[in-house]
Amino acid sequence: MPIEGTCPKCGATVIFPDHAIGRKARCSSCEQVFRIADAEASTRRGAGPRSSLVRTVFMALVMTVGLCAVVAVPLVGLILKPGAEAEPPGEDTSEPQPPAVAVASADPVDADEDGVPDEDDNCPRHANPDQEDCDEDGQGDVCAIAEGDSRDCNENLVPDDCDLAADRLLLDCNDNDVLDSCDIAAGTSRDCNANGVPDDCDIASGLSHDVNLNNVPDVCDCQADFTGDRIIEAADLAILLGTWGESNREHGDLTADGTVDAADLAILLGSWGHCPEPAPPRKDAEGRAEEVNPPQ
Repeated sequence: MPIEGTCPKCGATVIFPDHAIGRKARCSSCEQVFRIADAEASTRRGAGPRSSLVRTVFMALVMTVGLCAVVAVPLVGLILKPGAEAEPPGEDTSEPQPPAVAVASADPVDADEDGVPDEDDNCPRHANPDQEDCDEDGQGDVCAIAEGDSRDCNENLVPDDCDLAADRLLLDCNDNDVLDSCDIAAGTSRDCNANGVPDDCDIASGLSHDVNLNNVPDVCDCQADFTGDRIIEAADLAILLGTWGESNREHGDLTADGTVDAADLAILLGSWGHCPEPAPPRKDAEGRAEEVNPPQ
């Protein structure tokens, strides 16, 4: 059975089928979107008394006009000429006209136009047709990121917490709850060899050597550049060969094992050519440069 209600914005009367209660509808007069349950409640609270008041006033006016007509008829008869008869007043059979009615549409509302009705959408303010919710908290990932509830430092539309949960050891080697790629991009971790792993993790895991313990991978330290021209070439090779078999840490013993030997030669040959550009200074959480080897 159709149910009558009131649009909460423009006050227009809306009519909708009873099976649509609880769903969202759009007022055809003002385009306001509202839940039909709200319109029904509005009818119970305000629309009914208002309509009743209008009918009461209207009926009072009709009765007043009728009473005036009854009183006026004898008076008119007294002043009419003999033989003349006053016509009895006609009875007002007109019915009060109902107010304008706006028909509410019960079609599903999809505010973000992602193909998912708002009542079923886990992110109704931002389009997310795939409805991804990696942490299963009922809020779509897109909304969690857009509204600041979750970080997405690498901008892959997946909350960082979910990225870390997938593989923390691989993606956050220093266990600071920030993706390594974001640490490197922000300058809080260096990656002098551009392998996507912070240098300190390279050294800690053994992927890179740090013979002189300056927290810089030896491959970036250019330690075989004995001449200081940032090019490892024949002149440096000659210096190493000239100290072969000796314990010359400054000019030859690159492995610091006490002897200039084949292992040191392998390091020199492996870094042949121009040295990498010096790594940028490490930064702390406030963006200030840190000393590599702070004074003790």
